Amino acid sequence: MVFVLGTYFDSLMQVVAQSRAAEQTITTPLPDLLFDILPFIPPIGGPHGIEWANIAVGCILTIGIARFVLSTQLKIVVFRRWLTLLGVLFFGRGVCIVVTMLPNPDRRCVPEKPKAALWEALLVMLQMYPTCMDVFYSGHTTNITIAALIWWRYTPIAPLWVPRCWQWVNTTKGIQLQRMLMLVLVLIAYFLILCTRFHYTLDVMIAISLCFVGDYVYHTSLLSLMANPTQPHNYLLRCIRWLECEDAPLDADYEHWVVV
Repeated sequence: MVFVLGTYFDSLMQVVAQSRAAEQTITTPLPDLLFDILPFIPPIGGPHGIEWANIAVGCILTIGIARFVLSTQLKIVVFRRWLTLLGVLFFGRGVCIVVTMLPNPDRRCVPEKPKAALWEALLVMLQMYPTCMDVFYSGHTTNITIAALIWWRYTPIAPLWVPRCWQWVNTTKGIQLQRMLMLVLVLIAYFLILCTRFHYTLDVMIAISLCFVGDYVYHTSLLSLMANPTQPHNYLLRCIRWLECEDAPLDADYEHWVVV
């Protein structure tokens, strides 16, 4: 629910920003140091082809989802926390997009005035309607970073289902190898986002920072909640308790359900 509401709000704010931008002249990209250093990588198949940044995000999300679908435990817990964090971060992104609009770093993207905001927001949410003003902060980076943080945090406690001859992937060395694999993929994805001019460097840096903060706050609060399940809590902890109460045993073995 948090994910659906957060992503729809973000999509609606993209449409609102698109409508405002279509009435103004916001076309000149801002100067960016890494744009001056890194080469431009065009889309596959021409100006309107497949973007490398989209391929990178798709690959990381597919690998991450498959990894935890094939885990032997904690599937529901992992995906619920993953989607909750994304929903909260995309809600914040929606606010930032509409409050201060930045020119798109890609000159090819020209904003058009939307005709039916609520419907087009749904299309944006389903990746069926592109917008040009969803710049700050980077949604691509948010998706990538949360996937990587979830991967890094839960790989040690969510063993991968594999044949007996592949059980080494669940050993300490195997877990470290999985983590390094995700780290390399994420760094490549960041590089492609900047080289394709999908987002300014600032968009990427702020998105990474907010993902780390959000992940830390959520799991630290969760650990506090599980350590003291009967104590009075603030609204944040009450919300987390409501989200977690069905699958996480809040009164015992809480160390095995969250890694900080």
